[in-house]
Amino acid sequence: MEPSPKRREEAPMTGQIRASFVPKL
Repeated sequence: MEPSPKRREEAPMTGQIRASFVPKL
C-alpha cells in the first residue's frame, strides 16, 4: 500500500513544517 506509508510520513513532516511556520510568521 502506498497511501499508508506516504500518509504516515506526511503526518510527522507536516507537524514539523507547521511548527517552523508558526514561529517564522
